[in-house]
Amino acid sequence: MAITFPLWRSSFAFLSFACIYASVVRSATINITVTVPAGSSNHGLSSYVCVPTKWYDVIVFFGANFFAHAATIRTLPGERPKEVAFTVILALLFPFSGISRGVEAIVRHASWPPCSGLRCAARAGALCIVTRTWLWGPVRNTVLKGLIFPNTLEEQSNVYGYTVGKDRQQGLISTEYRYSGEIGAKPIARRVIHGVNQQCLDDSYDVAILPSNTQIELRRRDTPRSNHTDNIHCEHERTLAITSMYNVPQMLVAIVQLAYSSVTLYRTKGDQLDRFGYAAFGLTVLPYLIMSAMNLVGNLLTPTYPYLYMVCSEEMEELEVRAGSQGRLTGTVAHIPFQTTEEPERWALNTIAYWLSISVALLLPLPYVVIGALTRFHPNNSSHVQRIFTMYWLAVGIIVGAAIPFWKPNTSIKPFMFGLIRILPLLTKYPLPGLIEFFILMGWYTLVFLSSSAALGGFVVVAQMIKEYGSCTRF
Repeated sequence: MAITFPLWRSSFAFLSFACIYASVVRSATINITVTVPAGSSNHGLSSYVCVPTKWYDVIVFFGANFFAHAATIRTLPGERPKEVAFTVILALLFPFSGISRGVEAIVRHASWPPCSGLRCAARAGALCIVTRTWLWGPVRNTVLKGLIFPNTLEEQSNVYGYTVGKDRQQGLISTEYRYSGEIGAKPIARRVIHGVNQQCLDDSYDVAILPSNTQIELRRRDTPRSNHTDNIHCEHERTLAITSMYNVPQMLVAIVQLAYSSVTLYRTKGDQLDRFGYAAFGLTVLPYLIMSAMNLVGNLLTPTYPYLYMVCSEEMEELEVRAGSQGRLTGTVAHIPFQTTEEPERWALNTIAYWLSISVALLLPLPYVVIGALTRFHPNNSSHVQRIFTMYWLAVGIIVGAAIPFWKPNTSIKPFMFGLIRILPLLTKYPLPGLIEFFILMGWYTLVFLSSSAALGGFVVVAQMIKEYGSCTRF
């Protein structure tokens, strides 16, 4: 029986055969002569040509593989431009400080599963509350709520003239327990809080991020002393609009940076590894590549909020009563409902902080794993100085960078952060605790400053290696 094919099928089969044959037949080659500058080389690879490096080649490499990656990190809710610039510098010097921001956004995944505007803001860490600091003290003829107190406190209250509220026995002696934030009760006075004047906050009170799983409700506030609450039905919570956005330009830049750095990493294979071993300059982009990847995914899962939004709490109402008409905080968007409990609440270790710590810890060895897989940690022809600075830079960028987001300065040293002159009254009033906190803070800042020399030395060594290797093009 004869088998026949329609004309179009025969034509398709012929064209397919022709394409396959053309792909396997070696294409004809021609020899051409190209004039290159003196000092050019192909490093033993016929498909490469490397010309002497110009100063702008180094700038392009640094800008595309280091500086641009640092600019792709996420901004925190209400973060001011100065703080953003400082964070970018830290991410440039210590890449894992930027990686932690992306990982935190992934762990929060505020927009997934879909939620209301208020709940998404809580997941994203965009809600804050007023908290007490260790400098806080009772005021005569006031009712104290939310305190851990010893058995003798009721007897002491008769002496000092304040009243202990017996309707609630809850642990609130510090912001590191009930209002722990996601990593801890960080001072956030430098951030922008929507509709709130932070000038009324003295050293006795601070502002902290509200834990993402806190139960909150909407209500209308009339006066600080009013007990009236107008609870809004839960369906209206979905209509509450809280400004947020997805930073699309930043995500596009991150995608381009991922592609460019991946090409840089791929081109490192071959003669560059044979020449420099595990100190190859192309491998130094690894932490920055991971940083862009984590922040890209984090931006997809958690939107960006331009402001922080205040949530009313007992401590906030207490502050308003103490400050009088000048302490009115008008920009609140929700309220923490009053609940009576027999056991103290402790939120010091919450889900966000736990998974953030685990995720960052899992990412710590990743650059070493990739470098070990590509080079087996063979030094090859790299110099002793090149190996020391590249590995020192990598280690400091990982260890110090991962520690920066977890640094929790106490609120007692908050005045120093806004100017040295403001710490003098604090040291006068509380000499011993103030000095301890002052020296701890200075020690931490000194450590970060000295550690930045690793990145600066690494940049110099990378520039020298690029100049030594040349600017290469593959044909």
